[in-house]
Amino acid sequence: MGLQAILFDLDDTLLWDEKSVDIALANTCGYAAEKAGVDEAKLQEDVRKIAPEMYASYETYGFAKKIGIGVFEAMWANFDDPGEDFAKLRETAMHYRVDVWKKALEIQGCEKSGLAEKLSRVFGEERRANPFLFSTPSRCLTH
Repeated sequence: MGLQAILFDLDDTLLWDEKSVDIALANTCGYAAEKAGVDEAKLQEDVRKIAPEMYASYETYGFAKKIGIGVFEAMWANFDDPGEDFAKLRETAMHYRVDVWKKALEIQGCEKSGLAEKLSRVFGEERRANPFLFSTPSRCLTH
């Protein structure tokens, strides 16, 4: 029997998600520095610390972890899949995205109205605009 199918896992096999997140985070924090005068490097550091802690605190964490939705994927993906679990994840992610940015901005004493909401949108836009392919697949299955 010949080869019948080839399956690819896009995240971290063909698509370099970590690099995309790094660029999106840097660009978003740069935007925040420009608009509100916050410390760009410190904001990045705070987001990287706050996001995993906050992500794990939500009721949807078990489901998200089970299906492989990571901390930063939850900050930009749409989760348009059908089903109650995805509906809960979609709703939670909307709050999570804003709450991460809000808390990180508060650490710097920035309470600029609407900025956290804007940063949550900018991060998603930047993440989608910056896909990177590995030059060769990072993981190959052979039989």
